[in-house]
Amino acid sequence: MPGLPVTRVSPRTLAVLGATLLVGAGIGALADRAWLSHDAQVRYLRQSLDPRLRPNYQMRLSQLARLPSGPSLVMLGDSLTQWGEWPEWLGPGAANRGIGGDTSRGLRQRLQLSVPASAKTVVIMIGLNDLKDVKWRPETTVGNVSAILDELKGRRVILQSVLYTDDPVKNRKVDQINAGYARLCALGRCEWLDLNGVVAPKGRLTERESLDGGHLKGVAYEAWAKALKARL
Repeated sequence: MPGLPVTRVSPRTLAVLGATLLVGAGIGALADRAWLSHDAQVRYLRQSLDPRLRPNYQMRLSQLARLPSGPSLVMLGDSLTQWGEWPEWLGPGAANRGIGGDTSRGLRQRLQLSVPASAKTVVIMIGLNDLKDVKWRPETTVGNVSAILDELKGRRVILQSVLYTDDPVKNRKVDQINAGYARLCALGRCEWLDLNGVVAPKGRLTERESLDGGHLKGVAYEAWAKALKARL
């Protein structure tokens, strides 16, 4: 039985796509998808570089945009927020508006669809995924969050620290973001909540707090929720 035809791309196109993957998504990813059409390969690369283009991001955002107003407390962030069972940790008034893979830029652009008019308190943790951008600069992340604070003026905003990972190099960049966030709150624009002392007490995530060095186990969520609840 003859095999299915494989759409081939030119060597020049493959070279460009391969270079893009090396920078943003890993050099081996395209080779694993050589059976895809040219358009599908380009679509995959764009999704790798911009999480807002991924189907899971768009589907979750489309759901958030249609939820009725009502929650008084909104949790904003990426997968760390999305995977938290916030109504159980904080009470039934807490709404989860986290989207996995989100960045400070993505959160800024979806803010109006994510924060209902009923929200009196907005809790934010964002910025770790920004580090995936090879052109990342701390002032870019802090600038996006500053713009978010402008849009949330009139509400109580608790800005949480970006959490450490198990990677010391990445954690030094996290420190730069958090220093910028703390300065924003020192100006009276938000309330600063540094969680790393309770979530990552050894200065990095260990096997006690995380299985993959970036996402959290129950004990870490419990520590996070306890520290946040004490401020609410």
